[in-house]
Amino acid sequence: MANLVLIILILGLIGTFEGYVPTPQDLYLRGKNIANFTRYTNYGFPAFDAGQLTLTAANEQHAMKANFSLIGYNRLNFELYKTGWLGSNPYRSIAIQHTDGDLSARVDLDSALNVQQTVSIDISALNISGSMAITFQRWKGYIYRIWLS
Repeated sequence: MANLVLIILILGLIGTFEGYVPTPQDLYLRGKNIANFTRYTNYGFPAFDAGQLTLTAANEQHAMKANFSLIGYNRLNFELYKTGWLGSNPYRSIAIQHTDGDLSARVDLDSALNVQQTVSIDISALNISGSMAITFQRWKGYIYRIWLS
């Protein structure tokens, strides 16, 4: 995530730009749906708000799908901010799965709330590309960035 300040000197015109500039590894960045995520089956769909994805308490599971490649990457990373979890079940996770099968990997989330953090799913064994879904289970909060590394 690059915070870029650009000065333009064209024909005496001076201006600045400040904001978030996506990298080729970004799938989602602060309001920019780079991977073109859409609704996935019967799951709740995260709200694409200005600058973030919002997971609400209305559904116990949210999900979205897109076509992208995991080839050559080891981690799928999420910059997030959890505000709560749903129910008394301590199981909270983010998972990735192939939409035409059950191939998946996941990361279980800790119970820390109201703290911005980065979590990663180990995808080093998933040398695949195509339609994949990302599911968010039993927690609510915000996602600011999703990227591959």
